[in-house]
Amino acid sequence: MKKVLLVSLMTMAAVSSTLAGAKHNVYVGLGAANVIGNHNAVITYATNNGGTSRILSNQFANSTGGIDINFGYMAALNNFTLGLEVDYLFGNLNKNNYIVVTGNNFSDRQKVESTSGAWGFGIRLGYSCIDRIHPFVRLGIESRRFKLTSITDNPAFSSFTGISSSDRKIAFAPGAGMDFNLNKNLALGVEYRYAFYGSITKTGPAQNVGGGLTRTATFKITPRVSTALISLKYIWG
Repeated sequence: MKKVLLVSLMTMAAVSSTLAGAKHNVYVGLGAANVIGNHNAVITYATNNGGTSRILSNQFANSTGGIDINFGYMAALNNFTLGLEVDYLFGNLNKNNYIVVTGNNFSDRQKVESTSGAWGFGIRLGYSCIDRIHPFVRLGIESRRFKLTSITDNPAFSSFTGISSSDRKIAFAPGAGMDFNLNKNLALGVEYRYAFYGSITKTGPAQNVGGGLTRTATFKITPRVSTALISLKYIWG
């Protein structure tokens, strides 16, 4: 027992000594972003007799600019760095699709929106072998609110089927980047991250299509969002 206690104390002392020798700093940054959304979407129309009347597949691809504010902590020991960062990205992604099915008096208007902005949190792991240049990989998450809208118009039955849904999703968002130290307190950072969001599914109300049949539309999207960032950071420590 005494030997175990002695080894434990020696280990704790070594870890404490190592942490004491690390260089610690905090930073705040302001940057610009280019955000690209590329969402896979499927509309499925099903009837109450168990049939599927139509499946439409679409791609909601769009890009937008944004402003990013980030706060972080970084510990550096020799050439290794470990950091935590939280950021908020201002910028909306909106995309409309309008489909007309020839010969069927049938149209479908769809819209996917990424409303407000995105929260992000990441752990940064880096290794620097060149002074002033600090590459890193990022393991993080991203959170956005998505809104789905779909209106199906079939004049043959004088009716409209509408879908509207809003849902906040959290995605795994890995990335990589590099910081360039301009001087002791300023750094220029570049970063790329890719967010893998889970699918969002919404089924609209039943639509009477005659002959005792009703039809429902189900709107499903799988969002994918990539973000390229460049930021100027002020460092304390």
